[in-house]
Amino acid sequence: MDIAEERAACPMCAAVAGGAEFVVYADDSVIAFLDREPVSIGHTVVTTKHHVHHVDEVPAGQGRHLLAVVQRLSAAISALHPPPADTGMFLTDGEADFRDAPHVHVHVFAKRREPGVSPPDPAVAKHIVRALEAIEAPPLEPPGSLGHRSVFWPEYRGTT
Repeated sequence: MDIAEERAACPMCAAVAGGAEFVVYADDSVIAFLDREPVSIGHTVVTTKHHVHHVDEVPAGQGRHLLAVVQRLSAAISALHPPPADTGMFLTDGEADFRDAPHVHVHVFAKRREPGVSPPDPAVAKHIVRALEAIEAPPLEPPGSLGHRSVFWPEYRGTT
C-alpha cells in the first residue's frame, strides 16, 4: 500500500479531515476528539494532523506540543470524575500497535473502568471543552520551536 492509500484508509487522517464527531481541541498541528469506544467517560484520542507512523518521526516541537495538549486534557478528563480521578494515557505507534490506526496517537482516559460506558456524548465533549478553557496552564509551546533535543531523536541514534 502506498502512502496515499494508507492515508485514505487511516481513521486518524479521516478525523483530521473532519470525520471526528466530538472534537474537544484542535489547532494547526494536533486534534483531540472523544473515542468511539470509550473505556471511561471522557476517553479522548489526541493525534497529530500530519500522518506519521512512529513517535520518533514527530518533529521535536510538535512532540512537546502534543504532550502539552495531553497534559491539559488529562486535567479536564479528571474533573469529569468527582472526586477527581487519576488519568492514564498510552501512545500508539509502530506496527505492533496498529490496532486502530497506522498513525501516532495518544489515548487519555480516567483510570476508572466503567462498564457499559455509552458511546461519546456531546454533553461530555462540551464539558471537556469548558474544562480546558478553565485550566490555568502555561501557554502551549508553538510546534515549530526547536527547544531540547533528546538522545532518543533519530539523529542521535544514527537513523537519519
